[in-house]
Amino acid sequence: VQNIVVQNQEFGLSVDEPTHPWYYLGYDGILGMTNPTPNAMGTYTLLYQMMHQNQISEPLFSFYFSRLRILRHVFCLFGLFVGDFFSSILCSSCFYRFAIGNQATGWCSEGCQGIVDTGTFLLTIPQQYLRNFLQAVKAPYEDSYVVDCNNIQNMPTIIFYINGSQFPLPPSAYVSNDNGNCALAIEATYVSSPNGQPLWILGDVFLKEYYSIFDRGNNRVGFAPSA
Repeated sequence: VQNIVVQNQEFGLSVDEPTHPWYYLGYDGILGMTNPTPNAMGTYTLLYQMMHQNQISEPLFSFYFSRLRILRHVFCLFGLFVGDFFSSILCSSCFYRFAIGNQATGWCSEGCQGIVDTGTFLLTIPQQYLRNFLQAVKAPYEDSYVVDCNNIQNMPTIIFYINGSQFPLPPSAYVSNDNGNCALAIEATYVSSPNGQPLWILGDVFLKEYYSIFDRGNNRVGFAPSA
């Protein structure tokens, strides 16, 4: 990776996976980039090994996910930071999590937590807000979340308030269009954060809109509008 050589990195091998969804996915493995603490098996992540073996100049990495369906490009850069980002201090040593508030709806008035996760395809919404969300975007309350493709431009923009900055998510981002079949790219979260607050997961739906940087040295995560 970028001429980085890591010695003695341990890997886990999964020999049996359920047919759905793994059979249909276009990749062969998962490279976890969580904070550099030992995992359940007592081994360390690749990020920790890069830092420990002095393979990167700064303890950070950034992530870009192309919006273009025909490209499917994903770029991950290590130890490099250029430009201005809106950042948020992490409030967990294990996951990239931060406070979220939405004053316009009243959701999260008593606080929410969010996780940035490149391994989650959808925007994951706390189950207690799901019905209100569907009403706001005028979508039926059913598992398929099917919407009218001709009405996407009339659907509202979702705005996340993170550390005092606004991060809009337009309907073109949270609605998937598969050859004229449109549906909300969302699912419900049925677990809370460790402190009991509602939990959002900002997956690929969000990351296609915002270039992200994970700064372990300063214990923060930052976002900038993606090109």
